[in-house]
Amino acid sequence: MQDRKLNVVHEVRSEYEATQNGFLEELVALYSIVAEKWIALVFYAVLLVFLLLLELLVIISKSGSKCDYDKIVEHQTYVRNMELSALKQGRE
Repeated sequence: MQDRKLNVVHEVRSEYEATQNGFLEELVALYSIVAEKWIALVFYAVLLVFLLLLELLVIISKSGSKCDYDKIVEHQTYVRNMELSALKQGRE
């Protein structure tokens, strides 16, 4: 039993090294698997929805409040505007 498992590992590795599939071949293989098996389609759909919700969580959490960088930029802009208005009043 153990020898058969070791042989399978060697066979799979040699087959993988012989084919050296690229991204497009892998994409075609994935499409054929998803088209044949509905459970694979459900799995990838759930995975896609999960990842989209995770990204939306990040976007929503960032949209409600300002980060420290935004606060610093606003403060520097305010200080610069005050300096410019003081210079403008000094000229008049």
